[in-house]
Amino acid sequence: MSLPPSTTAQPSTATQEQGLVGMPAEYCWSYRPLAGARKLVISLSAHREFILEDEQFASSRIDIADRRNSYYTFRPGAACRRLLDLVDRRGYRQLMFVGPSKGGFGALLWAAKTAQFRPDLNVHCLAFSPQTRIFPTNDRLLFRSYQELLNRIQKDSVARRDAENWGDLKTLVERQRRLRCTIVYGEQNGVDVLEANRLMGPHIRKVPVPIWFHASMLAFSPARADPQRWARQLEKLYERAGTDDDLAAALPANPQDIVDHFKYMDWIPTIDRMIEESFAIDVDGPALHP
Repeated sequence: MSLPPSTTAQPSTATQEQGLVGMPAEYCWSYRPLAGARKLVISLSAHREFILEDEQFASSRIDIADRRNSYYTFRPGAACRRLLDLVDRRGYRQLMFVGPSKGGFGALLWAAKTAQFRPDLNVHCLAFSPQTRIFPTNDRLLFRSYQELLNRIQKDSVARRDAENWGDLKTLVERQRRLRCTIVYGEQNGVDVLEANRLMGPHIRKVPVPIWFHASMLAFSPARADPQRWARQLEKLYERAGTDDDLAAALPANPQDIVDHFKYMDWIPTIDRMIEESFAIDVDGPALHP
């Protein structure tokens, strides 16, 4: 579903200058400021652990994990306002929300809410194989975590309220015309194609990649340039898939299939390059190519 989680997320504490004061406790976070940076990357994990922590970006960053497994629908407005408090304290002017799968759903949702709250900021989103509707029930989604969410919606009035308010991204994302979205997906994965194609607009760019599995962020891993590092990353990923049904469902059965498939795809940029290219898109410029 993503690059391998590298850190078990823990509840966060911080002073006002250190991080996200007042962030709902259901979200764990880790803040890594870069001196002098005016760009902030917000990475939303598809797991209960942080992702991308081993990658280096030319920006400050916040890693976030959703302990509630709400697809980031639990109090998204409050969460985005806490992010904006930090943005204003530290003087960030460009924001990039990044996430795979359910983290991609969250990245689209939180980016759209942030752009809605603050049209003066340059807000971008880079979503890898995101779901774009989780409520009403989306029969295309077969992940175990989604079935667990649907079961909780039947019993938990808060979860149902959140799903009813934020479970379909189409209207919210399509109305934020200064938000610049890039959606990456496997062009041979029928479900991911359908989910990506639900969102349309001059501010939404689609980037299909030639894969059939759900974990499209893997195509952009910097580890692919180093065979030994790539092998270690895949070994770690498949080890985790043994205890994570969602991750197992997102991958081919054999890690060698991934190695063989990407062997001649050096043209695919690394995720840090994708982030910088997405940051370079002018939010006041012409329409994006679909």
